[in-house]
Formats: sequence, C-alpha cells, structure tokens
Amino acid sequence: MKLERLYQLAEREGLNIYNCHIPSINGCYIKYDKYKIIGLNYSNLNTLTIEKCTLAEELRHYYFDATYK
Repeated sequence: MKLERLYQLAEREGLNIYNCHIPSINGCYIKYDKYKIIGLNYSNLNTLTIEKCTLAEELRHYYFDATYK
C-alpha cells in the first residue's frame, strides 16, 4: 500500500496525526475520551519504508482498539 493511502485512511477515520518528539519511539496511538491521535516522530522516520510501517502499525492499534489503559 502506498504511504499516501495510509494517510488518506487515517484522515477518513478522523484521526489527527501530529509530529511528536518522544525519544526512542517512532510512533504512538493515543485514545483519550473522544480524541484519537496518532503521533509520528518524524525525526526517527528516516526512510519511506520506516514511515509506512510505523503509520500502518499505529493504524492497527486504532482498528483493534489496542491501547494501554
């Protein structure tokens, strides 16, 4: 799947994507109340493949409601 399609999928689902600078991680999915956010640490996403895999992984957390309490 193309990276652009992953971003379109996130937009269609109403997910906000932010650049987050959390050391040692590439991305995170946060669900709090009615807010659903994907954070991507763009400074760690050095290749297209890493960015695609990270965004796909965070979308998986969204679709399977796999979050920490």
